[in-house]
Amino acid sequence: KKSTGMAGGDPETVQASTCACPPGFEGDGLRCADVDECATTCKGEHMTCENTFGGFKCSCDSGYGRMEDASSPDGMTCLRGGGGFGAGTVVTAVAASCAVVAGGGYLVYRWRLRSYMNQEIKAIMAQYMPLEDGDAAPGAFAPNGHGESDDEEAMNDRL
Repeated sequence: KKSTGMAGGDPETVQASTCACPPGFEGDGLRCADVDECATTCKGEHMTCENTFGGFKCSCDSGYGRMEDASSPDGMTCLRGGGGFGAGTVVTAVAASCAVVAGGGYLVYRWRLRSYMNQEIKAIMAQYMPLEDGDAAPGAFAPNGHGESDDEEAMNDRL
């Protein structure tokens, strides 16, 4: 009032206070009524709207999932089958990927370990007995005639 009187206006014509309705309500500020937002929002396909006190709630029909969509007037779109990648889908995909990688790594490890162990066993056995493919170490005793022993050479020299 004071600023209106100082500006040359009649201070008696200015209201002592101004009332306004909060968002989601309409009226003169002294009497406010809930606005039915469902009359103007949630108009996309497979959407349902629930008017709440001072607001509203958009949801998708059964069998459809919500996906945020900035290009939609409602800010969302309802898609069949759950609506894209939710947190559960991402967690499942990560867990499955880890299982596949771990299983593949284990199989490669087993194959490499088995190959290494087969080579080691073959080398150890070749020191004590000849193998079927004739890979006996030089001078190793070979009862099947695939190699010669130092003892056999010594006996042949004595005769």
